[in-house]
Amino acid sequence: MFRFLKIKYLQFLEHCRQKGVGSAIKTVLFKEEEAVPVVKDLANLKKLAEPTGGGDLKLIEINQENFKEINIDYPTLSRKARASRYFRKGYRSFALVKEGEVLGDLWYVSKKDARAKVVHPHVDWFGIDLRDDDVYMFDMYFTPDGRGQALSTYFMNSVLHKLRESGYQNAYGYFASHNIPALWVHRLVGFRELPRFALRRYFLFETCKPKGTHAG
Repeated sequence: MFRFLKIKYLQFLEHCRQKGVGSAIKTVLFKEEEAVPVVKDLANLKKLAEPTGGGDLKLIEINQENFKEINIDYPTLSRKARASRYFRKGYRSFALVKEGEVLGDLWYVSKKDARAKVVHPHVDWFGIDLRDDDVYMFDMYFTPDGRGQALSTYFMNSVLHKLRESGYQNAYGYFASHNIPALWVHRLVGFRELPRFALRRYFLFETCKPKGTHAG
């Protein structure tokens, strides 16, 4: 719980610096969004091509064993702080790195790696039947400097290729419907959208309810 509260505190400070104290307090106390669960068949991936002007990009897979040995700089303290908490749950991560700095990272978990009965809360929320050869991806972040250059799409596609090489068959995840960049990243890569859910958070208490049939 202490690590969780520390991450929330760091996120609050970062939000204050970016959008002001009022916005940060409002976000901490209450959050509401429409969640769009998605799935991607890893047997059918788009060809992987380097982005124009991408430079010296490296895709690094990070786990509890190699985390301390990798010399990379995370964009925010909260992104680095959550790593130790996530590793304890059996979660793994991919990071897109340029000149030692993390431009973006994304977490994932499978049934074989999870260290709790519940693989991930979202899997239960969305009623996902996660098989042994499936993964659930979550908590993707991209730095402001790395956005708008097609790098996030390249990053997502690169991760999917790596997961397929590891023997996984399907990748699940979700994005918030109001997050237009995330919407286009998932659609450009070829994710299929599933029925939507209403997510609400009251400080630390969260609820998730179906929004009805989605025609997409």
